[in-house]
Amino acid sequence: MEKKRKMFIIKTISILVSIFVILYGVLMVFNAWVALGYSLDTQEFRNAIVLKRIFSCLFAVLTSACFIVGGIGTLRSKKWGFYIVCTTLLLWITPGLLFKSITPRTNPEQPKVQQFLIGGDIFYHQKNYQQAISYYQKAIELDPNSAESYGRRGFVYYMQGNMDRAISDYSKAIQINPNDKNAYHFRGLAYTDKGNYDQAISDFTKSIELEPYACIQAYENRAAAYAKKGNYDQAISDYNKVIKINPNLAYIYYYRGVAYDAKGDHDQAISDYNKAWIYLPKAESLGFFKADPDFLDKLKKASGREK
Repeated sequence: MEKKRKMFIIKTISILVSIFVILYGVLMVFNAWVALGYSLDTQEFRNAIVLKRIFSCLFAVLTSACFIVGGIGTLRSKKWGFYIVCTTLLLWITPGLLFKSITPRTNPEQPKVQQFLIGGDIFYHQKNYQQAISYYQKAIELDPNSAESYGRRGFVYYMQGNMDRAISDYSKAIQINPNDKNAYHFRGLAYTDKGNYDQAISDFTKSIELEPYACIQAYENRAAAYAKKGNYDQAISDYNKVIKINPNLAYIYYYRGVAYDAKGDHDQAISDYNKAWIYLPKAESLGFFKADPDFLDKLKKASGREK
């Protein structure tokens, strides 16, 4: 009889643990859903809010029922009552303490900041740039020390061709976070488009220093800036580094060939143009590069394949 009682207690506690874990999981899913749907006036968003409230109520009802049943059992000097109370307390308190311990202290407006950033990203991908800027602006107003918000707004300005505002936003992001490699990189692109190659090279160099093992685009863009300055040896050196990291990028061989051509090394240029042509199918099959007709025409002409 005692053995059956113990088995009953173990099964009961196991069931309780399973139900609590499932409810926690469902609530976390709905929290994410609600966050992603913030300020989007859709039926799905309203459904998420309703379902989250329903599961929150179920969680509260289950917790209360466990405490009541466990409390009655404890008052009657039943061991199972004490075990149920302890298990419920543990399952009720532990997740809250865990989340509190692993969550860094942030601006109290930070959840709203992230929601506006998500909204801005959605509008950006829809190419609704003005609305995206509006959302990023709201994120900045809520947290003026968010380098991420300035960086994202700066990128939209860059895509609009507004280089001065892009540079201003990236400069602000760097001021807030001097280790933001992406801000240096994209500010370098904006400076390149404005023809300020020295400042662009400086920014690309800083981006490389911050993350030397994952900076293939910074090397590539710095090489382009060097080439536009007429410093072909430095450009070739950077293209060499890109090829060392990823030898399957056909267009890099082409641009290195252009640099060799510009400095008068025509044999090496032809060699690179031929390599670009050879690597092109592999690069496209691996998804590294999709050649547009203009690039193909240039490559055919440069490699002597134009008929």
